[in-house]
Amino acid sequence: MTVERPDQVFLHRMTSEQNEALLGGGPVEQAGGTQVSEHQELGKNAKYGRGGIVMKIKVLLCNCKGLCNSFKDADMNTLPFQIESELEVQYSVLHPQLCGQGGNEVLMEILRESAADPDTYIVSGACAPEAQVKLFKKVLRNTGFDEKRFIAVDIRGTNNEGILDRIREKVEELVKARAGAPA
Repeated sequence: MTVERPDQVFLHRMTSEQNEALLGGGPVEQAGGTQVSEHQELGKNAKYGRGGIVMKIKVLLCNCKGLCNSFKDADMNTLPFQIESELEVQYSVLHPQLCGQGGNEVLMEILRESAADPDTYIVSGACAPEAQVKLFKKVLRNTGFDEKRFIAVDIRGTNNEGILDRIREKVEELVKARAGAPA
């Protein structure tokens, strides 16, 4: 099944023929019958887990209203673009205070939208992971999103490269764990 958005195309579940073509480096048929290569089709927006299922990773960032000194070395204006350019994620968004009312609303909307899809993971880059779990516990419970697919990453006290490294490490862990999971 192919889902089109104006800026990109994502495969949600592939037929065995599509999976074979993709893994074998052959063309993959896109909606409308156009054949595209693996890189044209997927770009850096998805990773494959078991059984040819796309693993979708969404990154949410928080900079504590821009007032927290632990973000002084990070350029939050360029960070979402860097993450989308360098990591294999669907998208990256920045909110000034995820734990505030507006941030909770954004988080709830994304979690509700993603709750029924076991292939979607949320990586939350913000304060200490323990604090995030505590702050977002009610939101996770109210949306029905599986807490195991909510990955909290501490992005404080470093620059953009350090943040990228921390998020990259978590994404790689997810992909490895997913690849090793039983079908």
